[in-house]
Amino acid sequence: MNPAQGLAPPQVSVLICTFHRTGLLFGLLEALLEQVNAPTFETVVIDNDQAGSAAVVAQNPRWRPLRIRYEIERRRGISNARNHGVELAVGQWIAMIDDDERPDPDWLAQLMRSQQAHQADVVFGPIIPYISADAPQWLFRGRFLERNRHPTGTPVPNSELRCGNLLMKRSLLDTGVRFDVRFSITGGEDVMFFRSLRSPNTRYIWCDEAIVREFQPEPRYQVEWVLKRAFNGGQNFAEQERSIELHGPVGRYWATSRMTIKAIAQLLVATPLFLLLSPLWLLPGQRHIAVSALCKVYSQLGKLSAFTPHRAKTYGGAPEVLSVRGKRISDVPEDPDLRDRRRSPRWPTDSETDRRAKDRGKNAPTARETDDHNPR
Repeated sequence: MNPAQGLAPPQVSVLICTFHRTGLLFGLLEALLEQVNAPTFETVVIDNDQAGSAAVVAQNPRWRPLRIRYEIERRRGISNARNHGVELAVGQWIAMIDDDERPDPDWLAQLMRSQQAHQADVVFGPIIPYISADAPQWLFRGRFLERNRHPTGTPVPNSELRCGNLLMKRSLLDTGVRFDVRFSITGGEDVMFFRSLRSPNTRYIWCDEAIVREFQPEPRYQVEWVLKRAFNGGQNFAEQERSIELHGPVGRYWATSRMTIKAIAQLLVATPLFLLLSPLWLLPGQRHIAVSALCKVYSQLGKLSAFTPHRAKTYGGAPEVLSVRGKRISDVPEDPDLRDRRRSPRWPTDSETDRRAKDRGKNAPTARETDDHNPR
């Protein structure tokens, strides 16, 4: 689609990259329609499926107020999709949100308000996980699917840079920095991008009121998935550090040697600690402690694996099976106009999650407690 003719240029370009998630994309676009007090914005949808499976959703006339521009990125991988999107964006500001998230109605307004109040170049916001109350207790207790939160205005550290919820000044792209295609399949491209953009003159701040909510499907409730994420995170961290710090063969040698020695030392500490805590695995109320200790082992193994040919594949593979409460979230029908709000992908409400958690025991955290938890 071409930009709407006769309309004023948008202040913000909302960038969405999607891959085989038409049902969730439908819900996200519905949520964008409900934005209140928002700056003028366009919506850029980049479909990383060569077959253009998202077209049935993105090109529907019901989204006309969103000023959608839809294009296909045929090169597989999240970096390619993001680079395509930022080149297409025409707003002075670029907001980024993932296709498995839904923003609160004042999301864009809060991001812009914080930017103006703090004169920030990039504003990051919280991503609240939607976790079924039927999920295992260790997942809640260990907060494995949650992210840190901060008071509004707090500078954002390098360890928490990511693309799931942010507003950035488009002029930052004038530096020529783009998403590194080396991380297109593994993930971690967002950390590299914002670390490369960062300078003493750029300001990255947090806005705790600009909330988006991320769908967490049931496969992520498994220990195997949590450990895999720890392994991949360790691998990406090591690869990012090497990529940023390398300056010729000598720099590569010293960076590799330093990280290898450090990872081995941390592994030698983490392994006996897990063995000491492993009996807690058998205690339902304490299992999260053992899982957390094992995650530290997997993280160090991931760092060491960065120096081998093996690379984790987070993007570009088979589409993730999306289900909640044992029911798969299906794609939208051929005519999305036939789909009403009651049939859109449904996540548990706060009250419903509270009730189900209460049925499982008073110690189970509720959705509201998960949303409002104190920053760790």
